[in-house]
Amino acid sequence: MSLKKIIREYFSYSTSEKRGLLVLALILITVFVLPEFINTDSTPDSIPKKNENLDSLIAILSSKGKLKNPALFLFDPNKASAEDFKKLGLRDYQTRNILKYREKGGVFRSKADFRKIYGIKDDDYNRLKDYINIPPAIKNEKVKNIAKRRVELELFNFDPNTIDKVEWEKLGVNDRMSNRIIKYLSTGARFKNADDLGKIYGFDSLLLKRLKPYVHIKPLKEKSVKIELVDLNLADTSILKTLPGIGKHFQIEL
Repeated sequence: MSLKKIIREYFSYSTSEKRGLLVLALILITVFVLPEFINTDSTPDSIPKKNENLDSLIAILSSKGKLKNPALFLFDPNKASAEDFKKLGLRDYQTRNILKYREKGGVFRSKADFRKIYGIKDDDYNRLKDYINIPPAIKNEKVKNIAKRRVELELFNFDPNTIDKVEWEKLGVNDRMSNRIIKYLSTGARFKNADDLGKIYGFDSLLLKRLKPYVHIKPLKEKSVKIELVDLNLADTSILKTLPGIGKHFQIEL
């Protein structure tokens, strides 16, 4: 066998061997060559510089939307504007969360409710809690309804002994209460003055105060008794019974 043929057989590779060599070459290039081009400043001296740049970037991001010198003043979180929250030192995303909460119908009923907003941290809450000013809510719904209804009332002079349900409704009295009044009058009772309306169970005291100046009770007309002369000598029992003070239990013996 010639030397040329021996060398050719020694350095010849199969297809699978060629593929293996190619993969090995790529790995060697990746490990030893690429870092020289990519990581040019990977020396120990460059590490503090990278950390310093990273810290600066974090500081910028954390201070974004935050006022450097926040003002402190009384505010109602239910009504304060985005500009007010910015003056108070809140970040943009905190303000957005507050406004979204209000847009969805949320209401701040106490100072603690402000802390529940996502993004409001303890230091923000502790700094602002003494300046949160939420007006006390009106708990008595009846008072609110009467105050709202005052504009709608049709006020006029009336006698509570004689008006009907329609007129009571115009005065702001509901059906249930007017039915009680009518039932009360049907027993023969009578309102003698405006305060007597307060004796009806459930009659609203605020409404009564509103209606009092318009209550005008007409006095009852006394029935006149017509007395006719009777001849006692001719009168029989039926005629004597009609006389005042006699009746059927008292008769005169002639």
